[in-house]
Amino acid sequence: MGGCSLGAFCGQLKHEWRGIVATMGVTLVLAVYGTCYSSGNMSPYLTSYLRNRTSDSDITYTKSVWIFTTANSSLGFFAILGGIFARCFNLGIVILVGSIFQCTSIFLTACLMHCGFVPLIFVYGLMQGFGVGIAYPLCLKYAQLWYPNKSGLITGISLAGFGSGSFIINFVQTALINPDNLSADLEIDDDNYFDQADVLDNVPTCFLILGVLYATCSAIGIFLMTIPVIFSSEEQVTRHSVNDFGAASQKLEALASQNVEGNDIHVRSEVQKTLEERRKIVKTSGLEFTPKQVLKNRSFWVSLLVLCFHEVNLIIISNYYKTYGQTFISDDSFLTLVGSMASVANALGRLFWGVVLDHSNFKTSMVSLSAVQGLLAVTIPVSSSFSLEWLSKAYYLLWVCGMFANCGGVYVLTPSSVSRAFGMENFAVNYGIIFCISGTTGFLLTEFVSLVLDNTDGWTSVFLVGSATALLCETMTILWNIKDTKGNIL
Repeated sequence: MGGCSLGAFCGQLKHEWRGIVATMGVTLVLAVYGTCYSSGNMSPYLTSYLRNRTSDSDITYTKSVWIFTTANSSLGFFAILGGIFARCFNLGIVILVGSIFQCTSIFLTACLMHCGFVPLIFVYGLMQGFGVGIAYPLCLKYAQLWYPNKSGLITGISLAGFGSGSFIINFVQTALINPDNLSADLEIDDDNYFDQADVLDNVPTCFLILGVLYATCSAIGIFLMTIPVIFSSEEQVTRHSVNDFGAASQKLEALASQNVEGNDIHVRSEVQKTLEERRKIVKTSGLEFTPKQVLKNRSFWVSLLVLCFHEVNLIIISNYYKTYGQTFISDDSFLTLVGSMASVANALGRLFWGVVLDHSNFKTSMVSLSAVQGLLAVTIPVSSSFSLEWLSKAYYLLWVCGMFANCGGVYVLTPSSVSRAFGMENFAVNYGIIFCISGTTGFLLTEFVSLVLDNTDGWTSVFLVGSATALLCETMTILWNIKDTKGNIL
């Protein structure tokens, strides 16, 4: 009896430690993927390089933003492919391929940036978008396989890693490119650009070093990620169960019925817990919507529209926070600090709004988030009106962090509404549809923001648009109820 108890304890300890290590690996890989949020910090450097060292001498921030937008918005297109690949290959293989594509895109950017704007659209934009897109949702699934009864917490931790990915990278970029903290002193049409050779010469080298850093961190993260013990049967449950609820349950039941002795007692316990959790999900979620049914449901389109309109503020603040800040703050290192602190705020915002959702409901959470975001957007231009520089800096730092925190919250509330409204069985595909459509609108909204910036009185109009779209999201959430599969208002 004592030996059996000791064996069970050792089995449990081994499983818990492996789960912790695997979750750390997932978080590290997602942190590398989350470096896409460093686009606002990199934009002045890359745009200035293209203006001074390539034939695109007339390129502006409203044009170069398409390099970063292509990477970020194309994630949605390729996320669905990730789910398809996961049905044919092991999750780890798909994630590995995604990381290879992302790291290769960074190396190729360093080699091809002297060729100008168009090649970067493909190597930095589409290639990186493909790599991160196919792997990002599968990383979340990978982590959840270890702790099926704590999927919300594990998802929050993993997404916090994604949201904070640019925290250190912003400092690394600025230290490599602009170690002397030179200011962007070339002003053209109210925009500031770098023209100092001491800055421009360092841009390609920075991308090479970033490629090495990304590859190293990704390799370590993937090494730490292992298939959970409870899914380690010869049939490779993880290969088939990403979107197949029924098949996974059948395989789990088959595994649970096997004779388990000694150290495997904990395995049986975990299998039983997983089965019970899955049965609870089925019992409480009601009907399960297929993708075809989802497209005919009003709640789906309300969720989609809310996400798309909230993307306006994400586009503005993630791509232009440094460009706008340069118009009244002549301190490149401080603006890098703003971006890094904003990435931390993005991670904390995901956790905060997740807690708010757990203690209220979707409508209350989204209405509150939209109201706060609208207020921050309409008042952020005040930061440029202070006569005291330290006050302008402090105000701008707080407001940018606040907007980033709310942007992170949107990507916690939206998938929650999708899972509750349409069930868990087809969640990956249903949310992938929303992600794909929002990726398409991301291109259109980026062009819209650029047109506003180029054809109005500038930044004030851009932030007014951001505030108006947040108000529109608030209004839609109030007027149109999103209901779960039983007809209850979320």
